[in-house]
Amino acid sequence: MEKACAALLLAVLVAALRARADPCFSVFTDTSEISGDELAEVSGNAPNKWESLAGALVCDVVSLRDAHFAEEFPKENMDTFKDYKVPVPYLVQQDGCFSVNFSKKRCLQRIVEGLDRYEIYLEFVEREYPRETQVREIMTKASNLIHIIKEKVKVVQLKEFDSNTKKQMLSELPTSSKWSRNISVHAILRHLSTFVTDAYRAIRYINQQQRKERP
Repeated sequence: MEKACAALLLAVLVAALRARADPCFSVFTDTSEISGDELAEVSGNAPNKWESLAGALVCDVVSLRDAHFAEEFPKENMDTFKDYKVPVPYLVQQDGCFSVNFSKKRCLQRIVEGLDRYEIYLEFVEREYPRETQVREIMTKASNLIHIIKEKVKVVQLKEFDSNTKKQMLSELPTSSKWSRNISVHAILRHLSTFVTDAYRAIRYINQQQRKERP
């Protein structure tokens, strides 16, 4: 009993510490799946609109991912599907979104491009998990974030995806059975949670740098 209580207390303390570093925390999330560098928070400075929106987007995606996984895979551990890949966007060091070789313009361009593509995959998620209106809320927040980024920096306007392109993108997802479609939904949400977490950290970093530059 004492060991169980100690383990529970440790889990709570770890959760509290991690919750300070990210906008929200999931009991399913392993620290190794969160990419990007931890960026120190600037105390006494409230986040502005786009940082708050990015943080809310992270929490919505993590919440939906966890709800879907708990419902569809109640006896599984999320780490079981850790290496399951789908052809969705990622942020990598060359995109300029991490502290090494950080590039505001390149990073924000890549965030916009990635969110544009994820909106297509979220349509698939919405079809397969229609009980959750949260999918539509995530899409709305993503669109609003794209709009704000375009107002802040000159982002190259991408061509809208036509029906053939969308069909091609979705055809690359495993969908042969209900199980494979559920796996695809989980993989999309899992990778999206990492993408928006990295985007949130990059936006927070940009804000921190701007605060430091103010007289």
